[in-house]
Amino acid sequence: MENKKSGMKFLAAPILVVLVFAVVLTGLNAGLGPIIEENKSSQAFGPLMAVMPEAENFELVEAQLPDTVLAVYRETSGLGYAIRCTATSQYSEEPMEMTFGIDSEGRICGMQLDVYKESKDFGSDYPLSYVGQDSTLADVGLTAGVTYSSAAFKDAVADAFAVLIENDLIAEGVKGDGQLLMELLPTVHSGLVLGTVGQYEEMEPSGSMVSAMKALNGSGFAYIMAEGDASYLAVANNFGACSVYNTEGVDVTADHAALVDEAMAHAAEHGTSYFDAAKARFEAVMPGASDVTAVEGIDSFNTVVEAVTFRCNGSKYYGFYSRSYGYANEPMDIYIVLDENGAIAAETAKELILHGEYFNAYTLDEPAYKAGFKGMTADTWSADTAVISGATMTSNAMAAATEDAFAAFQSIQNGGN
Repeated sequence: MENKKSGMKFLAAPILVVLVFAVVLTGLNAGLGPIIEENKSSQAFGPLMAVMPEAENFELVEAQLPDTVLAVYRETSGLGYAIRCTATSQYSEEPMEMTFGIDSEGRICGMQLDVYKESKDFGSDYPLSYVGQDSTLADVGLTAGVTYSSAAFKDAVADAFAVLIENDLIAEGVKGDGQLLMELLPTVHSGLVLGTVGQYEEMEPSGSMVSAMKALNGSGFAYIMAEGDASYLAVANNFGACSVYNTEGVDVTADHAALVDEAMAHAAEHGTSYFDAAKARFEAVMPGASDVTAVEGIDSFNTVVEAVTFRCNGSKYYGFYSRSYGYANEPMDIYIVLDENGAIAAETAKELILHGEYFNAYTLDEPAYKAGFKGMTADTWSADTAVISGATMTSNAMAAATEDAFAAFQSIQNGGN
């Protein structure tokens, strides 16, 4: 009997320990639970609090999101919204991540770049330049040298604004005349724009000009001009042509002769001549070329900076010198020769692949690649002809140059229209 009591005491001891431990653990969980949850919340909402420090709390907004928008949160006291975004540029080592707050008036109240591992940094000032902007992003530009990264950043922010607007969470900002006109550039003068990224330098405006821009590849100019209470966009090329557009994108050139004259005078004074370079190159591309003559009055506004006619072996040819944008946004020197019927007789580039700096291990049968363009016309041409595996920017530049040459040739055939 004594042994049974001893055994029961022996078993009771560990059971008591377990019970005590369970009670203590329950107490710890009860005490630490809120702290743990608070820490988790702090980790999740930390970036949100950084861009909206006066926030009380956040709740997730359920909405259909594009790939660039990771999450949208509503600030529970009505201060506005906090958005987590991601963006990848063509040169990104890893996707960028950023967080920004938008107040109840639809303006960015805080911005933070969370992850950025580019080789070229656009600096801490660029994200801060978004503070105070509404959905128009009217006063936000791009950063020279890192245009792809800053463009990807801007596009992600625009996508986030679009989500808020589409879900009736904020009101859409109103674009000014200048912004509406600048948005026309990709369609009215592609020589000044690569995709949606401006490729121009600002010049000192004069007369009716509010702003003046010169294409980095030398293909022409763009001007925001004022006449009375209205604003207009004038574009000029290297061939003595100019077009004027209103804020609705309508060509109003015929109604604004004074603006045309002013824009053309400025373009003539500050333009660059590429005739000598074109003449030498076409004479080399087409041995026996003679009577090389510059063509004027072409009204296509693109990457073609010079056009010539010449004779070779008894036939007439048209030569087009394009400076479309290649790797790292640098203009490529591309030369296209068309015969009298508009078929490609030759196409070459001064430097097709930038071997020395970027593509040390790159292999390409350049003669075969260039020969693949021969015989193509505007009707039979396909951008697939220009594709170089692993060299997207070069491929795009070759395709743009070819299409622009066809457009310039068509303008000549139509008498400059």
